[in-house]
Amino acid sequence: MRVLLLTIVIATILPFCAKKKNEGSVYAGTWELKSADGMMGHVEYEPGNGFKMVITEDSLYEYTNNGLQYTRAFGVVKDTLVGYGADRLADRLSPDIIAGFKTFFELKGNTLTRYVGIPALDGGSSVYVRIK
Repeated sequence: MRVLLLTIVIATILPFCAKKKNEGSVYAGTWELKSADGMMGHVEYEPGNGFKMVITEDSLYEYTNNGLQYTRAFGVVKDTLVGYGADRLADRLSPDIIAGFKTFFELKGNTLTRYVGIPALDGGSSVYVRIK
């Protein structure tokens, strides 16, 4: 009887002990810059351009000309994306990569759009394609 009771107690508690999957893991992979819009207008980039982001479950590695520029630990929180079409709920990186400039991610298939800041305040967006 004690074994049965212990089994029921463990079976009830165990699901609450499982590690919660980080929302950032949906973005995990290697992403190459395809285009950017911002202060310099619209710019298209050729494949193999050396501008990449490598995203793990909880870290972001940014490369420029194939050289590591910075590494940043992050989490993902829901927040309102403002200024890029209709205001909408999106995934925001926390903490901010640049203090005072919110960074948002939107994923559609193998295309990742990164929004930084607000367009009217020199913000911009970049489109990345998954290469790994």
